Amino acid sequence: MNTVWTPRVEKCDKPIYQCIADALAADIASGKLNRGDLLPPQRTLARLLGVDFTTVTRAYKEARQRGLIEARVGQGTFVRFQRNTAPTPSVDALINMMVNSPPSLVEADSDGHVRNRLTQSKVPFDADTFMRYQPPAGTSRHRDAGAVWLAQRIKDVAADRLLVCPGTQGALLVVMTLLAGKDDVICVEALTYPGFILLARHLGIRLIPVEMDEHGATPQSLANVCEQHRPKAFYCMPTLHNPTALSMPLKRRQAIASVLRKFQIPLIEDDNYWPLFPDAVDAPAPLSTLVPELAFYLTGLSKSLTPAMRIAYMVTPDRLAAERAAVVLRATASMASPLNAELATRWIEDGTATAILTTIRREVAERQSLTQHALSGLLQATDTCAFHVWLRLPAQWTRAAFAEQLRASGISVALSDAFSVGPVPEAVRLSLGGPETRLDLAHCLERIAMLLKTGSSASSVIV
Repeated sequence: MNTVWTPRVEKCDKPIYQCIADALAADIASGKLNRGDLLPPQRTLARLLGVDFTTVTRAYKEARQRGLIEARVGQGTFVRFQRNTAPTPSVDALINMMVNSPPSLVEADSDGHVRNRLTQSKVPFDADTFMRYQPPAGTSRHRDAGAVWLAQRIKDVAADRLLVCPGTQGALLVVMTLLAGKDDVICVEALTYPGFILLARHLGIRLIPVEMDEHGATPQSLANVCEQHRPKAFYCMPTLHNPTALSMPLKRRQAIASVLRKFQIPLIEDDNYWPLFPDAVDAPAPLSTLVPELAFYLTGLSKSLTPAMRIAYMVTPDRLAAERAAVVLRATASMASPLNAELATRWIEDGTATAILTTIRREVAERQSLTQHALSGLLQATDTCAFHVWLRLPAQWTRAAFAEQLRASGISVALSDAFSVGPVPEAVRLSLGGPETRLDLAHCLERIAMLLKTGSSASSVIV
């Protein structure tokens, strides 16, 4: 029974109560503390550390919420967490790391500059813009704004090749309907966007996986699939791939483009995450620019600005393809919301979009720094501009058991099943934008790291 435990907090740069809870978790993980050990009374620990009694009270409360300790009336406070089990979550500790969305602006926009800009922005009410049907592809002004936004990626986009769509999911519906029908084949990376899988299932389109390595889709596998299945298109995410966060190098992009050109297979490029690079010129050139005559290029604003902005831009190979896509857009969604399209245009024109993006980039960098430190040696090498990471699990874990243990700790993550078209790897995707604050994220990462280092793959038995 341990009654003289003293946490080492002198090198911790977090709030002192958090440092105490972190030290407790670390000492449990290392075996210094074991289940059933008696901890010092709160006043004793406060005196030993030279801090207020309330600080220790808050630290013990935090430790209880993590499931690390338990208080027994008249006996004291004891270590509850055992190294081969997951902590029991409190209801308030449930955090969603499943949905991939930009992080909150609360901390990154500490001076309120961006939020003030949003609340003070005045978009004049124009009945002709907001209260009438618009052309399916968008007004010329809205398409011009899209071309300005895309100029950071694709130079000299002709307005007659650009469509304004109701989000990337809406754009995908258009291009999939345009290129393929029931029982047709589209090939995709072996790990791909779940929304595309759902759309294919809805439309009756068969998906054939293209093998991947550390650089993304492999040219040889793509060539084999094209030879054997003659797909109607190849859908991929070469930049900050979802879920792996890989960015395909130029040499690989050139090889993929050569295969597509050889077999004359249309490309559907999903390029939603490029704005997250610190400078647009740092992002690898779109695959579409290497095979423009076959490419349908899609990018939206929901991943770089806000999920509420359901506006995406599609660039087609030529004017005829744009006209055909506009017909499908009209049949499926009529048009993108003129309100959203106008707001997106105003944000692009007046610099609000850039201000939001700059703030989000800063927050992503902070969260990636926390993640790389907490999970050092556990993550594969990927671009750290993304607000998600791909975690391949150690041999002792199955993805189901790992996710179950995390749920017991109050954390939800996305299992590899959702992304897999081919064999399903033992892996999960962690969305760094899900936790509301960096402190929330730090709590999640601490629990994940502890589970990876000390846990067991044995899942709980339900009776």
